[in-house]
Amino acid sequence: MPERALAQEQWYLWQVFFPEDYTNVYPARSIHGQFLNHRAEPVWTFEVGSTGVLWLGNRVEQEPNYISLIDEDLLLGRWHEISVNVEWSQDEGFFRVWVNGQQRVDHRGPTCSNCKVFFSYGIMRSELSRFRSQLKTEKLPVQVVYFTQAVKSASGIGFPGYVPPAPKEQPADTASDNETIKPTVTVETNVLPATDPLAVEKDRGEGDDERL
Repeated sequence: MPERALAQEQWYLWQVFFPEDYTNVYPARSIHGQFLNHRAEPVWTFEVGSTGVLWLGNRVEQEPNYISLIDEDLLLGRWHEISVNVEWSQDEGFFRVWVNGQQRVDHRGPTCSNCKVFFSYGIMRSELSRFRSQLKTEKLPVQVVYFTQAVKSASGIGFPGYVPPAPKEQPADTASDNETIKPTVTVETNVLPATDPLAVEKDRGEGDDERL
């Protein structure tokens, strides 16, 4: 349980499996995930109702209201992935829920009272006296539900519903007074003085020819 109020965006992710023989104990309440305040009072609940629908209960407002997450004909016999993105706030926050990659909840407004909130999941049953009274029995049915370990993240990277931030715009090109300097190629050539073949013959002198 947090000692201080949460004042930042948080992500939560887990998977849940309801077997085909899952027993509904309505009119008792079956809660299988909830966010509670520091007094262990529920703020948001994930619970199965009378018709077998998985509901999200909003208990922040004075009049609790419920939003359908998974219909009864889709709930049993398969794994479901639940992703929650919430900004805890007494005034202007948000609470968003994705089920199997599809967004089901987009609540904006208060999301907590004192905002010292923690998450709990499993099998939590309450108001059992209503079940005993209606069914005239003291015996409660066994419920079995499977969960993966819940994960909490401040960034939400890789979570269903996560949208990466837009890339920052690059600054536009500005005029520049830079001067381009082209490379200089220098070719050094040594020129030998021209040779006059007639002058060579003159240097030999006349009559020097060798005869065979």
